[in-house]
Amino acid sequence: MANAKEIQNRIRSIQDTMKITRAMYMMSSMKLRKAKQQLENTEPYFFGLQDQISSILYHFPDMEHIYFDNRSSDNAESFKKKAYIVLTGDKGMAGAYNHNVIKEAQALCDNSDNYMLLL
Repeated sequence: MANAKEIQNRIRSIQDTMKITRAMYMMSSMKLRKAKQQLENTEPYFFGLQDQISSILYHFPDMEHIYFDNRSSDNAESFKKKAYIVLTGDKGMAGAYNHNVIKEAQALCDNSDNYMLLL
């Protein structure tokens, strides 16, 4: 049977672990909030750029360029390859995020016939 000193040390150890876990949770939530704010700051630029590109393509329908996927050589191809670029996190506690990203990429690849996966 454990004596009172050992029990108190065990309780103190568990409380210290709880404090550390709580601090890690607060840090991760702060980082998530910061990332959401950065995303919100870039969204107007992204949507503005998307509108400008669609406007250019609308006013110049005969424009042929490699990045617009409307080349005459593309129309003659029977199939097109799709490339998926998968970006995962390399910071601590990103395991669940990485797992979900890779699972989603795998689902997209399963739905495609001809693809290339870039990790």
